[in-house]
Amino acid sequence: MNTDYAVEKYYPKILRFVAMRARSKKETIDRLKKYIQDQEEIGTIIEIMVARLEEGGFIGDEKFAKEFVSSIFNSSKPRGKQYVMRYLMQKGVPRQIIETALSKINTEDEFAPALVAAEKKLRIQKSKNQFDAKRKLYAHLVGKGFSLDIIGRVIDRALGVK
Repeated sequence: MNTDYAVEKYYPKILRFVAMRARSKKETIDRLKKYIQDQEEIGTIIEIMVARLEEGGFIGDEKFAKEFVSSIFNSSKPRGKQYVMRYLMQKGVPRQIIETALSKINTEDEFAPALVAAEKKLRIQKSKNQFDAKRKLYAHLVGKGFSLDIIGRVIDRALGVK
């Protein structure tokens, strides 16, 4: 298959993919590998298409990380910095870019969603005693990716402990 033909054939497909939401470079390359059948020229085709997408501003790790961090901390489903870091690393975003995107989030921006998650969990859960409630809250908040410092403060506030 001609490289130019392949680029023109798959470019509209990948444009639809990146138009849905911001995408990382790795995520886009993984999707391109699923589309392209010509294994001989796959590297060249991907290189051309990624360069074209980056020039057009359709993909970029910085943009992706910044938008993801913003969406997570403004969403109704609270998540912590650890969750965001794990997710972005899975998507192939370099650690330096992740740390830059997360540096704009201060402790209080993370505390409020953690408190909301804890209060919601307390309304739902049935605990026999305060120790059991603390244990369940702790596990729940760790799973949501909140830091240990935030979790300690949130549990104290949510359970009324000083």
